[in-house]
Amino acid sequence: MLSIPLQGIAQEIEYRVVNEGRITPWWRLADGVDVVGPGYPEKSLSTRPDVCLALGYVIQRDGTVADPFVVKRWSSAAALDNAAWEDFGRSAVGELQRWRFVPVEGAVARPTFTVATFFFSGGETTAVDLREQCRIDDVHDALVNARQAAYDRGSLNREWLDRAYRETLRREIRANQANRCRLSHSMAEDCFD
Repeated sequence: MLSIPLQGIAQEIEYRVVNEGRITPWWRLADGVDVVGPGYPEKSLSTRPDVCLALGYVIQRDGTVADPFVVKRWSSAAALDNAAWEDFGRSAVGELQRWRFVPVEGAVARPTFTVATFFFSGGETTAVDLREQCRIDDVHDALVNARQAAYDRGSLNREWLDRAYRETLRREIRANQANRCRLSHSMAEDCFD
């Protein structure tokens, strides 16, 4: 569980951490929401690099999207400057923030961290190859790596990344404890948390 102070009172919030495209047991897009590609940034039209961004984000209990940040990025350009990366990021985040979700019937609306990959095709790289460049196989591992990268960049999302990282560690500890209990057939009190 993640402990997040809310108006001076500690509230427990448990986040699901789910790989891209695996939210369907809990969430679906709200009626009327279309997923379309973000617009290609105007400032990069002259060079038209192929770019992909894997954005991590949280689906909140109310179905809105929050806390987007870049988990992985790639460009066909030899060197893309920070201003260009920011333009691509703004475009992708703008599209992501249009999304709204609703819980699947019978599912509990719980904050869910996942990833969405956005492509900007300049014409040299196929969509399949672009997807491969920004593919995230394991969101838990990507969180650990993104946490370090965020510190290195001075990201504004440090606090959230720290909470998500602590939740990932807690989940691994609980899973390891459950496995030890199961394998040992223990009746110890701590095996029933």
